[in-house]
Amino acid sequence: KNRRPVRVAFYTSAVSGKNYLREMLELDRHPDIDVRFITAGDFKAGALDHADALVLPDGLIEKYKKTFSQKHDMLKKFMDQGKIIAVPEKCLAFLPEHKNLRSVKSGGSYAEPVLTAK
Repeated sequence: KNRRPVRVAFYTSAVSGKNYLREMLELDRHPDIDVRFITAGDFKAGALDHADALVLPDGLIEKYKKTFSQKHDMLKKFMDQGKIIAVPEKCLAFLPEHKNLRSVKSGGSYAEPVLTAK
């Protein structure tokens, strides 16, 4: 059992409609996970400084392409610190390759990959 919950930053800007509410609630209800919901502007405000994992949920591919194709340095730095990024398989192409990048199948759970951060 973890001494403290895994701190997860859940990126909400890519979320479209109610389809992703299940992923949000699953993480928020988990006793070993502390979730903070963030948007694109929160990256500049240091939202990832105290996060153990970043969840980029199954969302709009266009949003991933626009936002994360340009932020490879920030994402690599985050993962180089031993932190985990969990992302849907279909969006892997827009993110830098790294050993701490975890893919989640469509409809899969984000809890398992983020718990590997501890």
